[in-house]
Amino acid sequence: MGISTSNGVFREGTPTSDLWGDSEQDILMDSSSATTSQPISPPPASPCKKISASAAKSKPSAAELEEFFSAAEKYVQKRFSEKYNYDIVKDVPLEGRYQWVRLHP
Repeated sequence: MGISTSNGVFREGTPTSDLWGDSEQDILMDSSSATTSQPISPPPASPCKKISASAAKSKPSAAELEEFFSAAEKYVQKRFSEKYNYDIVKDVPLEGRYQWVRLHP
């Protein structure tokens, strides 16, 4: 199988059925040509739907989310102030190893 590129040169290509197995149409054709007494049943329900339904039941409340993110935010603020001796909440420099100078444009 060849695939044309924009400059007219052909290169070798791999059919997608070789990569991903038989296509859905091939499976349906094979099953319709075979003589079976039972009708073809649809595939089983996806387990992802079950997970998303159970995940919807266990969503954290707004208070839990606020508590989680505020703790993370406080940790980042503390780490930044220790590293750069600057309070990002109050927007003021702190005493430490860096000397902050305000620039006037």
